Amino acid sequence: MEIRNMKNFDDKKFVEDLLNQHWEYVYFFADNPNTMWEIWKKLFEEVLNKHAPIQQKKIRSKKVPWITSEIKKLINKRDRSKRKAIIKNLEADWLVYKQTRNKVNIEMKKAKKDYYSKRIAGQKQNPKEAWKTINNLLGRQNKPTKVNELSISGNNLTNSEDIAEGFNEFFSNIGPDLASKIDTSNHNFQEYIKKPKSEFTVFESIATNKVYYLLRGLSSTKATGIDKISSKILKLAAPAISSSLTYF
Repeated sequence: MEIRNMKNFDDKKFVEDLLNQHWEYVYFFADNPNTMWEIWKKLFEEVLNKHAPIQQKKIRSKKVPWITSEIKKLINKRDRSKRKAIIKNLEADWLVYKQTRNKVNIEMKKAKKDYYSKRIAGQKQNPKEAWKTINNLLGRQNKPTKVNELSISGNNLTNSEDIAEGFNEFFSNIGPDLASKIDTSNHNFQEYIKKPKSEFTVFESIATNKVYYLLRGLSSTKATGIDKISSKILKLAAPAISSSLTYF
């Protein structure tokens, strides 16, 4: 998993570097909004990566709910005794390790049994949740439905490619099939469209302060996107980037 390292992040230095960034490149070296956005993003990430570099983080496996602190201590004791037995290779140390290992296994089985017994007992009034618990205990997973045969207009399709094509043809023709059942009209769609006051379309300029308030109004609780730029960072950068965002 990739995250941004905020350990040495300095708010003031980050905003200062953004203010000194060459945002004019967005205007001078692009002739369409898409290119402008790519240049702007590259300039922004150049500063952001300097102050909050991307790093890899390992995700720990899901916690096992029935492992208590006492069992964790036993597991640590088992691992220590195993390392000692491997290093010294004495029969007495191997015996201690095996005894500790067996004790861990017994306690784990007992704790797991107690956990699921209590959980199922507490779900007697909710069969749906009880079955979820049972399926989880048995290791049953929701498997995707596999279609082995498809009947279209009296023809039975069994080949996987033919079945895929059958589904594709059905869903791609839903729109035209429904449209063919709609009564035709002598009216043209243009009759319902108001005539524009001008033949030319001009985009209204966006004021810097409007962009600033929009950025500052972003919710800090929203999840970070694939670009790993959080709303918190955008809010912090608002004073330095608002003007450049009006170039688009």
